[in-house]
Amino acid sequence: MGWLINSMEEEIGQLYLFVPIAKDIWKIAKEEYSDVGNSTQIFELKSRLRETKQGNMTVTQY
Repeated sequence: MGWLINSMEEEIGQLYLFVPIAKDIWKIAKEEYSDVGNSTQIFELKSRLRETKQGNMTVTQY
């Protein structure tokens, strides 16, 4: 639980200090911050990933 809370921005992590178990932290954070239905954002991220390169190699090749 400490790792989860400490990996968050301080202001966000403080909201989870009194959640009793790590599973609940994951569940609440997922519900609060997930954009599962946002297909436009998913498309944009996949497009950026295809365009990302390391030197002359694509991310997949690297």
